[in-house]
Amino acid sequence: MPEVSVVQGAPSNNTAAANHGFALAKALSGRVGLLVLESMTGMLCARVLKPEGRGELSAMILWPVFLCQIFTLGIPSATIYTIRRKAENVGATIAGALTLSSVTGMVATIFGFIVLPFWLKHYSSTVVEHSKWFMVFAPVSMAVMILRGILEAYGQFGRSAVSLVMTRMLTLCALIGLVSLHSLTSIAAAYAYLLTGFPALIWMLILVAPKARWSLKPMQVALRAMLTYGLRSYGIDLCGALSQYIDQALVLGMLSAAQMGTYTVALSLSRILNVIAVAASTVLFPRTVGASPRNAVLTAIRTQIAVLAMTSVGATAMMVLGQTALRLLYGGEYANAASQLRILIIEAVLSGSLSIMSQPFMALGKPGVVTTLQITGLLTSIPFIIVLAPRFGTEGACVALVLSACVRVVLLGVCYAKILPGVVDWRADVRTEFGNVFRSARGRVALRFRPAEA
Repeated sequence: MPEVSVVQGAPSNNTAAANHGFALAKALSGRVGLLVLESMTGMLCARVLKPEGRGELSAMILWPVFLCQIFTLGIPSATIYTIRRKAENVGATIAGALTLSSVTGMVATIFGFIVLPFWLKHYSSTVVEHSKWFMVFAPVSMAVMILRGILEAYGQFGRSAVSLVMTRMLTLCALIGLVSLHSLTSIAAAYAYLLTGFPALIWMLILVAPKARWSLKPMQVALRAMLTYGLRSYGIDLCGALSQYIDQALVLGMLSAAQMGTYTVALSLSRILNVIAVAASTVLFPRTVGASPRNAVLTAIRTQIAVLAMTSVGATAMMVLGQTALRLLYGGEYANAASQLRILIIEAVLSGSLSIMSQPFMALGKPGVVTTLQITGLLTSIPFIIVLAPRFGTEGACVALVLSACVRVVLLGVCYAKILPGVVDWRADVRTEFGNVFRSARGRVALRFRPAEA
């Protein structure tokens, strides 16, 4: 996991680059492990279920997670904040958080029961019916989010990561078992995805439940504090959830199951490029808190150059070999998703760059800038998808995401010009940081291959 430290002053380029590189490597290793498991489950389902079945699977398992993210009310972040700031009422806070998660999970379930039959009307009645009943897993998804937040509030990031890996590993084992029994259907796969969350839930409850204090008056105080903080931070959580899932939720209501299947496969393959950027952003934020505006922006530029150099190699390879990769990894039925993949590669590179270059505003106490970027992404992507997806199918949905990312890039540039004017000389400093990154990489290669001294 990334080391949390506060940057004071301007560390030397070599020391900062080395520490930043080690922290990034730690963050990246955990995400790569999770990505491998998710990719294996995705490829297995895509090969066996074919595009139509893969689209039906997405329609059934997306909603419990998506609606939970929508109805969080900021509780996960409020729980972490309250536990870390008010140690005297931790037990009541945990009990209150678990209670709130149950209530909001049930609200998400009821909402799904009402909305899904209308939104998924072009799917088979069997898929719609199972999608409704799978909403009963929404409280489980909500509880898992809260429990992971509680563990992280105690600094137990390793256990939080284990809960994710455990679930993905069990899902993969269940899918392999279904394949060996020749029983893997879209509905059976959906059960495999959703039921395998229970062992992680039970394990985390065993760890966390003994710390809860189920006393009414302290719980009321804790609930009031959590809701006060949570509702203020809810906008950021809501925008983040919508940014992550809104395209799939909208596309589900506009495209056929087969089209949704190919779109999901192309999207998941392109998201591999985001792993490095997400890990870099995770490390960048804590390492630039407390730094001067210039040092924060320079660190972001240095990180962006290094990440862009790595992702450019992967993006180029995907552009050239995308159709072959789709055929080999997912099956020949998905080879026609190559054009979608090429468009989504552009979106993945832009989104990763936006994530990294937004971190200085977070570190400098200006999270409203990031929220504005997220809201702008939503306000542009939703109408783009509504207009382009019905007319041009999956390619239209992909182009809509790219256009939304371009709008956010322009807005981010305006934010730097208006909020942090003159902090850096973009032409000179980018050239200097590019040289620093190049010299650092060349020095590491030379050190690695230097003959050992006698």
